[in-house]
Amino acid sequence: MRLLSIIFRLFSYLYPYKLHQKLLALKNILYSLWIRNFVGYLGVHSRICNPCSLQGGGQKNIKIGDYTTIHSNSILGCWTKYGQQEFPNATITIGNHCNIGEYNHITACNKITIGDGLLTGRYVIISDNSH
Repeated sequence: MRLLSIIFRLFSYLYPYKLHQKLLALKNILYSLWIRNFVGYLGVHSRICNPCSLQGGGQKNIKIGDYTTIHSNSILGCWTKYGQQEFPNATITIGNHCNIGEYNHITACNKITIGDGLLTGRYVIISDNSH
C-alpha cells in the first residue's frame, strides 16, 4: 500500500490536477467544434461537453446562443417523428449566457424556448411532451 501511495504521489507531479482540467477543457472545445456540424446553430464561445446525446432526428432544429455551456451527459431531443406521428416544426432554442447542468434532458415535439441567462443544476428535465 505504501508503494502505491508513493507511485501515485510521483504521478501527481507528472500529471497535476490543473493540467487535467485544461486537457478536459480542450477536449470539450474540440468536441464542440465537431458536434456543431450536427445542430442548427451553436453560438460564439458556446460549448457542448462530451458526451451529449442528440436525439429525435431534428438536430438541425436546435439553436444554441452565444456563451452557453451544455455540460456532459445531457440529452437534446428534438423529435420530428415518433412512431407514426410527425412533428415537422419541432424546435429547441436556448438563449445566450446559459449554463445547462450535467445529465439534463431537454426534449421537444413542438417548441421549447429558453431565454438568456438560464442556470440549471444536474438532472433537470425540460419537456413539452409526456415523460
